[in-house]
Amino acid sequence: MTVSTQDGVNLQDRNTGSIQSRPPGLDTIEEFRVETAVSSAKLTRPASAIMTTRSGTNLVHGSLFDTGRNSGFGVARQRQDTFTKAPHLVRNEFGASFGGPVFLPKVYNGKNKTFFFGSWEELRQRQASTTTSAVWTEAMRVGDFNGLIDNQNRRITLYDPWSVGAGPTYTKTPYVGNQLPLARLSPIAKYMFGVSPLPTNNLSPLVGSNLTALAPANQNQRTLTFRGDHRLSQKDLVFGRYSHGSWDLLQRRSFSTGGYVYGSPAIWRDLVLVGSYSRRFYALDAATGLVRWSFDAGGPISGSASVVAGVAYVSTLAERTFALDARTGRELWSFPDGKYCAGVADSTHFYLVGYDRLFALTPRR
Repeated sequence: MTVSTQDGVNLQDRNTGSIQSRPPGLDTIEEFRVETAVSSAKLTRPASAIMTTRSGTNLVHGSLFDTGRNSGFGVARQRQDTFTKAPHLVRNEFGASFGGPVFLPKVYNGKNKTFFFGSWEELRQRQASTTTSAVWTEAMRVGDFNGLIDNQNRRITLYDPWSVGAGPTYTKTPYVGNQLPLARLSPIAKYMFGVSPLPTNNLSPLVGSNLTALAPANQNQRTLTFRGDHRLSQKDLVFGRYSHGSWDLLQRRSFSTGGYVYGSPAIWRDLVLVGSYSRRFYALDAATGLVRWSFDAGGPISGSASVVAGVAYVSTLAERTFALDARTGRELWSFPDGKYCAGVADSTHFYLVGYDRLFALTPRR
């Protein structure tokens, strides 16, 4: 594994090992050095990529740049796709940098001593790529589920949920011809039908993808860097740097939890909380799918995620339930719940149901 540093600071996420989403700006790098072996022991890895930020000099200097790619300019290669026209792509990267000596008229002249440097870079990308998905058929949108089959071509019968009889048989009445009454169409279903495209083939959505279309992926990125240097003597120099990067991404995307997802996710404010057999519990940005935080639960996650009063609860097969701050992922407390407990929540309590025990926990335990 290679370690990447900028001005001696590690650029990699210690949790995932990946470089930060928005790397340093191009105009901010003075030196880039790659060592493939025997790097310094302080870098913790045998191979390293070392970057040094540019500083100001006695000469005032600056730069402006803009690069662009556009599907309207033409296609670089023949496309093997379902479309004859290249998907939409507009990509622009632009920025500016400026540096020099610190000079305040009649106050301070920093020539040969004090310098500044600043850089601003942005990316704007609007792109569409071919994707497949499963959507409701036109018949399903008017309540006709007569063609509902599974991947073994077996017909699936739908039953009226309001017709369940008394025990012990709990018999229920099937919908005639799998035709659902439109009078029971919920406002949510009506909205979803209105914003979802129609299928492009005749496959059942339970069998495979029946829609091939273009999915948008819009990105806005920004990087700001400021650096100040002061020379104390011919041998001594101090400097400080501030960098800030942002990345806004909107796309149709999925997220890999690294293991089988058990139970249902929980939605809290703008987060989706989900756990997996990989032992990790994730909080994802509901708009972009980016990881806000993750938590190592020490064992495979069991049960659905739950949030009560800003506290996220997660149960594990390691016989322990954790309470986490839903905003940050910080562990608040843990509870030895017994194996295979399932959790449910209401507005005030989190309930654990085991083989032979029932617990009711409050958020402030």
